[in-house]
Amino acid sequence: MNTLPSKLKDDAIVEALCQIQFVSDDLPEVIIGRATDFWVKSGYLAERLPIADIPAPIRKANPNLRFQPTIQLREKQGPNLIRIGEQAISFHVAGEKKYPGWDSFRAQLKGVVEALFSNLTTNISVNKIGLRYINAIVQDRHFIKDFHELEFEVSVGGKQLTGPLNLNFNVSEETEHIVTTRLAHGSFVQGTLPAKTSAVIDVEVSTANAFLAKNAPDVLNWIEKAHTFEKTAFFALIPDTVQQKLVEK
Repeated sequence: MNTLPSKLKDDAIVEALCQIQFVSDDLPEVIIGRATDFWVKSGYLAERLPIADIPAPIRKANPNLRFQPTIQLREKQGPNLIRIGEQAISFHVAGEKKYPGWDSFRAQLKGVVEALFSNLTTNISVNKIGLRYINAIVQDRHFIKDFHELEFEVSVGGKQLTGPLNLNFNVSEETEHIVTTRLAHGSFVQGTLPAKTSAVIDVEVSTANAFLAKNAPDVLNWIEKAHTFEKTAFFALIPDTVQQKLVEK
């Protein structure tokens, strides 16, 4: 299709999330306390995550733990989650058919970003952002019965592969966005998937290494562009004939 669809009749999203990593002059405990208080007052329930039991010096020294959340806030009446660590915050909408559409999700992200800059921290710098959509392609809903009906080909030694695959690749967009597409047959994916899932398309747009933002508008502008790149990567894999059936007129 020549233009990106604005809305689908039945989207494939099983989780959408945005993670923001930052540095601040405030003590980590102060940031987490302010954030917890802010969203509890907004109707979220706070849960302490198991990783919080690992001493802070050990978490900071391990690159795999440094940005992991220690507190989770769950919306009382809804699918939204907010996870907070000492240098990171993420917002999630999880569940089959729970994604509210980009207009609503963008407004929710705007609230998180503005709260981060105005209510939770002082002298903050954002150095990494990731916008990620995990899509489960279901045979009966999305008109794709076989993994290899998606728009891609992989050949080894001149022979096209036709069995289950797990394919990851990066594409750089402009100077501040890197698009990572993870395309997998259901047999490679752990966790619960909808019945008759023929493929999982996981698209994550992340910042380049030199990224730095010191205000909410710059972060939101990056997220807006990231969403366009995410949609472009996703729809590049969907045949035109299938898109025509899925697009809401």
